[in-house]
Amino acid sequence: MKKTSQSVLRIKKNRLQRFFLLYFREAAACVLILTAVLTMTFGFIYAYSCVLSDPAFRLRDMVVHGCREITEQEVIAGASLVPGQNLFSVSLKKVAHRIEKNPWIKEVRVGRELPDRLVMEVQERVPLALVEKEKRFRIVDRDGIVFKELDSRDNHDLPILTGCYKDGILQGDLFRKALGLLTHLSDAKESIIGYNNISELNLDEIFGLSVITNTGFCLAMGFDDYQNKLRFLPAILESLQKRNVNMRLLHIDLRDPAKITVRDGIRTAPLKTGGTGKEYRL
Repeated sequence: MKKTSQSVLRIKKNRLQRFFLLYFREAAACVLILTAVLTMTFGFIYAYSCVLSDPAFRLRDMVVHGCREITEQEVIAGASLVPGQNLFSVSLKKVAHRIEKNPWIKEVRVGRELPDRLVMEVQERVPLALVEKEKRFRIVDRDGIVFKELDSRDNHDLPILTGCYKDGILQGDLFRKALGLLTHLSDAKESIIGYNNISELNLDEIFGLSVITNTGFCLAMGFDDYQNKLRFLPAILESLQKRNVNMRLLHIDLRDPAKITVRDGIRTAPLKTGGTGKEYRL
């Protein structure tokens, strides 16, 4: 019995020794890992503080790309950066956000170019038309964003969208259709009615879209199928020339391609019933 008791005690002692040995090994490993992490952390902090204080990384140059409507100086001023501040202390997101407050800026990308340069890639809005509201004009871009009011610094000859608002509310469906038609005409390489020849695009909830050109035409386009309707125009003009029709002022109703009518001497949009001018059916 005595030997058995001693054997049991010896086994328990060995177990305790192995347990404490394993515990100290794990504790030592944790201490080593923690020491390494702290050393690396303080090392990074020290290195970062050295970089922030290094005169080699002071901001000395700012480069802007992509400007057309605004100047590079306006972009740099909008960035609100202090010359000489450390390049790594500049928050690129905050700089981009400040620059994008300019209504002409659609998007901007800001990047560092070591050791001392900040590069700003600007994407500007592309103006497509003017929108009339409350006798004031605002510029709308190709994305349909009305982004600023027209002022004396805006040197653009853009088509005017009239009738966009009814009782102060934008006619969204017609507005989108008008922008789609203008975008198609501005992208078209060849078109008898070029984008630059459009002076006004009228929106009417009853008559749809009417295109008024600088050359004296009013094209009643209706509500759909605009591209196909424009294909009839060359044949219509040729037929009118053969009839010796005065081409100076023409109202061409293309709303129904099967019943095209032309009235000379007027170009109002929409066409008022009982107006003057001779009517032709084609």
